Parts: sequence; structure tokens; C-alpha cells
Amino acid sequence: MFLGRDPNPEKGVKGQRGKLKVYDLNGAIPFSGHFTADKDAENNKHRLRVYRKFMGVQDFEGRKVLDIVKPNYISRELKIAYNTVGDLNKGVRPRPDDTDFDIITSFEVFAHVMNPLLLTQECYRLLRPGGTMYLGTPLLWLIPWFHGRGNFTEYKKDRVQIIHEYVGFKPVRYEWHNPWHWWFIFNGIRPPLRYLHNRFQLWELRKPS
Repeated sequence: MFLGRDPNPEKGVKGQRGKLKVYDLNGAIPFSGHFTADKDAENNKHRLRVYRKFMGVQDFEGRKVLDIVKPNYISRELKIAYNTVGDLNKGVRPRPDDTDFDIITSFEVFAHVMNPLLLTQECYRLLRPGGTMYLGTPLLWLIPWFHGRGNFTEYKKDRVQIIHEYVGFKPVRYEWHNPWHWWFIFNGIRPPLRYLHNRFQLWELRKPS
């Protein structure tokens, strides 16, 4: 479930608790930009290029890979065969039900769950020994005003690393990137500020053998 205070018919309002709307997103918490997550929009194409460059692959066809979110444009382009079902705040359930994954990807989901430690522990559990996890999540700036209302947990690099190492992951590689393509700045007043200040962190994590 996604909690927000922005009534929007695209989200499908299912209920109301006081002024707090509850939106049903098929039981999943999709990555940032969930309204266009299933589309080959220019911004999604840009992010896909960034992810491919960081991971050093064009796709994962033939490999046992789990993407921590319901099926979306990114996972389809990467030919990822497994996705999750259910509420990620309560745990990770892959579809089809399986374990011992070679690779787990989680792009812009970490910030949308209320308990990122639980999510990280679940990913660790589902990886085989020696397996790899690729994580992408917003990098906390001084004032995270440009991030969505559904972003519950945003951290600096050192705080994310503490969670990883507490669970047992070994950080292998870290980068940050700009999630917006350059012509995004011509779409109004807020986009140029997001282009200049909004950064995402990318992690390659290893589960010890």
C-alpha cells in the first residue's frame, strides 16, 4: 500500500482514514515515478541506461534474478523473470515463489518502504551465498523537498551502508547519478532545481559465500 495526502484518480482511492488517503497499487510499492513506471518514457529510458552501465549488463536473460517490485518497464527491458507480490512493508514474496536468487535488483523502492531494514534482511535471505544485489535509492540532500510524498526513508551514503553491513552484506561498489535527462530542465520551474540537486545512489552488494 502507498499512503499519501494527494487525492488522484490515477492512484485509485480505496479508503480514507481522517484526511489520510489509502491508495491501492496492486499490493506493491513501485519505484519513484509510479505513474509512468510501466511506460517507455524518456526519463525511464535514461534511468535504464544508467542502471545498465552501472551493472555492466544489457539484460539478465537466462539468469535467476528477482526485481523487488511488481513488473515494470525497467524489469521487462532487463528481462528479469521474477518480481514480487504483496505489501513490501511486511516482507518480500517473489512470484513465482522461489529462493536462492543469483541477483536481486531494487531500483527506487528502498525509500518507499517504512522499514528499509526489514526489506534489506529479506533480500539477504533470498539471495544465494555469493549472490549480488543492486540497489538504487535517492541520496538525501539538505532539504528533500523534491522527493515524493511516498518517500518515507531517505539517507546519506553512510546510513545506507550501516544498514547493509548490519544485515551482513559486503558493499562492493558505490556511485551516485543524476536521475534526470538534461532536457528535463525545460519543463518548468521545479524540474531545473531537481536536475541540479536531486541525486540517486547506486550500490553493488555481495552476500558472503
